[in-house]
Amino acid sequence: MFEAEIERPTASAVVVKATGELDLMSVPKLDAVLKEVMADKADVELDLSRLDFIDSTGVHLVLGANDASSREGWAFSIVGANADVRRAFELLGLLDHLPFRDRPRSAS
Repeated sequence: MFEAEIERPTASAVVVKATGELDLMSVPKLDAVLKEVMADKADVELDLSRLDFIDSTGVHLVLGANDASSREGWAFSIVGANADVRRAFELLGLLDHLPFRDRPRSAS
């Protein structure tokens, strides 16, 4: 099961918390949430601390969000990814090319 929750800690920042497994079946749900928050042009923090698994379609979606932030001029960061989730990005050679941070911006 997959869930995506939106938090707005400030007027210019959005936190998207992903929970569960991000795979071919759940990517459309996160894609819809990301499109909603990206339309605001606010800084987006993708919190993966509650993500158990990510496949290549999930990695591709995250990469697309990062690319959109570069094109459109808003900040994007990824926080809280556990070792297994980070490994998926590492295997694809993307770990050093994406904005991973250790600590989330939100208080919860």
